[in-house]
Amino acid sequence: MSNTDANDRRTALDQFAAAPAREVMTAPSVQPMMSPGDRVFGAQQVAVYRDEARILQKLAALGAAAGDDWFYRFPVKSKNGQKSFIEGPSIKLANDVARIYGNCEVDTRVIDLGASWLIYARFTDFESGYALTRPFQQDKGASRLGGDDVARKLDIAFQIGVSKAIRNVVTNALQTFADYAFDAARNSLVEKIGKDVQKWRAEMLVRLKDRGVDPQRVEFVLGRAAVDWTAPDIAKVIAMMKAVADGMATIDETFPPKDKQVGDDIDRETGEVTEPATTDASAASGQTGSASDAGSATSPADPATNQPSSTPPKDATASAASGQAAPDTAADPSKAGAEKGAAAAGTEKTAAPKNEAEYEAFANAWIDALADADEGDKRWKSEKNLRNKANVGGDVREKLQEKLATKTAEIRDADRS
Repeated sequence: MSNTDANDRRTALDQFAAAPAREVMTAPSVQPMMSPGDRVFGAQQVAVYRDEARILQKLAALGAAAGDDWFYRFPVKSKNGQKSFIEGPSIKLANDVARIYGNCEVDTRVIDLGASWLIYARFTDFESGYALTRPFQQDKGASRLGGDDVARKLDIAFQIGVSKAIRNVVTNALQTFADYAFDAARNSLVEKIGKDVQKWRAEMLVRLKDRGVDPQRVEFVLGRAAVDWTAPDIAKVIAMMKAVADGMATIDETFPPKDKQVGDDIDRETGEVTEPATTDASAASGQTGSASDAGSATSPADPATNQPSSTPPKDATASAASGQAAPDTAADPSKAGAEKGAAAAGTEKTAAPKNEAEYEAFANAWIDALADADEGDKRWKSEKNLRNKANVGGDVREKLQEKLATKTAEIRDADRS
């Protein structure tokens, strides 16, 4: 190093040491929902006061036009592993409700927590002075959209979090108006579909095909074949597809593939949660009597009933379901013939339920009359094909299963006491 270079470096160091001290600027701390100095709290005078009746009229009209844009539906699993669905208002509904309600403000503040964002959303009603703040924590890895682009997925996750925070605070602050708008949108969609169900059914199958979704997966979730989809069924599918498009659920979560549709405790044809399968032939075929009650079942060649041996006579099934022992007809052949003849007559007079409403009434009747818990469980399993033929939907099946579970639990508690 030359003397000239050394002198230059000394001069630079001397100048740096003689320079005046600079004030260190610290980064401002983030305080959620910190109000500006000019923000006024409490009720304020406004130019145009709101008219609640007029607001409801506007919401009804817009709800009829918005349809599925105003609500969503996606699947969740309960603690016992059963699948249920959550329905609710969308961010578009929240924005429209706040806009139509008027004289209000929705504000958000975001705090970066590292792995997640904490989003504070506040709703303020200038006319009444009411204000509500709700926090919402959004995981940065929550987005299912964006592909392999990490930056895009992060941005989508942030936008979803802000939308959810705004939706939550608006639908809670204006709950009555939000519920009214939600019902208006859902009912209008069902009514619109009901005017031409076949057209909507065909269009839905095309949309599913475009998304690469096998209709069987949707049939599994709804509990009925595509040809039997009703207007409410199609409305549910539309809402579920919207939840997928919005990134709230994936296709596989909403409509499970065939290899994930069943488990050890789920019926392979209906998706109903059942008890572990047994090796007892009579239980598998739906017979409710024991081996000693074989006389109450008909043989394959019995001309009196013309029913296969796997199907018990109607009177025997009803007797077992109500907890009463089947009549001992094996000891008296003539009595057995009379019982079979009566069973055949009863079968001819009482037709099997042909639709969902008839089966629901039919099942409610025998569940109410149930006196033996085990026989009730067996009967429910034996009527699986009957529910399929009657096109009983998943909602009704779940309701009846819950009722049966409550009834059998009461019977078992009474037996133990």
